[in-house]
Amino acid sequence: DGLDEALEGLSAGEETSFNSKLQGGEHEGEEALVKVKVNSVKTEELPELDDDFAQDASEFDTLDELKADVRKAAERDAEGRQATEARDAFIAKLEEGAEIPVPKGVKADMLEQQLKNVTADPSKATDEQKADAEKQVVKELTDQMVLDALAEKLDVKVSQADVTNFLASIAQQYGMDPSAFIQAIVKNGQLGSAVQEVGRSKGLLAGMRAVTFKSEGETLDLSSFLGEAAEDEESESVEAASAAAAVADELAKKDDENTADAE
Repeated sequence: DGLDEALEGLSAGEETSFNSKLQGGEHEGEEALVKVKVNSVKTEELPELDDDFAQDASEFDTLDELKADVRKAAERDAEGRQATEARDAFIAKLEEGAEIPVPKGVKADMLEQQLKNVTADPSKATDEQKADAEKQVVKELTDQMVLDALAEKLDVKVSQADVTNFLASIAQQYGMDPSAFIQAIVKNGQLGSAVQEVGRSKGLLAGMRAVTFKSEGETLDLSSFLGEAAEDEESESVEAASAAAAVADELAKKDDENTADAE
């Protein structure tokens, strides 16, 4: 750490030094004085931004077409971030003020798996790694429990087509054959988890369609991410909003009961 900042502005033949923590070896984590020397400085000449560049770098014939495509991609990315932030805000609102106890056994299993993703030997994980992993696991379990409750309140129905489409989309993301992927899921006994995940997703979308999201006073259009509501949209929106409110109320009541028991 600190190497890029130390080299900034130096010319060939110049030297500098900086303090940093060693990232590996037997002295990993120790503070050390690092000395560096710039042997040479290379520059890269970038091509002119014109139609020739557009033809070489993309499938477009003109620079204007390339710029328009880049602009659309940036807009899609921005809309995607808005949708993600709206989803997180919706779930946070449901969980607001409630301390939801998570299953200890499931938490322990997920925590172990999370630590395996961080370090080869979970037993050697640092306190910081353990704390971060536990925070992520608790958040994931809490979100799952809240979305399960919302799906139950909405009486969400999961069809075979829903599950098939869900698994096929995952297979596509990983470049796998959908049929082979689905067969592997069934063989490994993970179909139930897939059904649950689809139910959570459908409940979440229904709940989000029922509320209005705003950013800096302006209403956000999330229709491209939330999809179209089913028939009898007004009735279902009221039902979804009521279900979301009921879930939040129940979580708050459970939290009050747990507090009373503790006293």
